[in-house]
Amino acid sequence: TFMFENVPVDKIGITNTRLSNLEYLGSDMIEAGNEFGAETPYGSALIRVGQTEKSLGETERDYIRGGHSGLIAPLQNFLDSDMRNIIRSRKVLENKRLDLDACKTKVRKCRAMTIQTPQ
Repeated sequence: TFMFENVPVDKIGITNTRLSNLEYLGSDMIEAGNEFGAETPYGSALIRVGQTEKSLGETERDYIRGGHSGLIAPLQNFLDSDMRNIIRSRKVLENKRLDLDACKTKVRKCRAMTIQTPQ
């Protein structure tokens, strides 16, 4: 599951240096493996699995960072800059359309009055 605290950079530019859960698990497994002893089968298995978990955690972090820089950051930039311009232009266009409709209505009324006047 994606957690927003895993996003590498927040709005004010502070980078997130917190380890992921997999990295914490890997570190604890490596530590436990060293306590059992690297020469014991259980200790060496804990160390190997811990290193794999750490590697998975780093891969997850790189994936989240890549997703943020490839999708979230450009989308945020679009929403911050271009979307404001689009909304502003849309409001102006809506006002122009309403003005045009009002002018068309006036023209229709004038034409109707000129047609009725000669009779």
